[in-house]
Amino acid sequence: MGILLAGLLASVGLLCMVIGYFVVEIFLYSMGPALASLPGNLLQAGASLVLGLLLVLALHRSSFDPKTP
Repeated sequence: MGILLAGLLASVGLLCMVIGYFVVEIFLYSMGPALASLPGNLLQAGASLVLGLLLVLALHRSSFDPKTP
């Protein structure tokens, strides 16, 4: 799988995570606190995306094979 495809799929998953957090926080805390937590959740998602893609790239370059014990 290419790094661009992995990044796109991870972005979709992280967007679902942020939206899910937002919806749950609306029910738990109301709209104001849910909106206030959006920047932090987006920062977490962005950092996870960058670090995850760097890890995938490093493992790909090292010829890592998850099937070998």
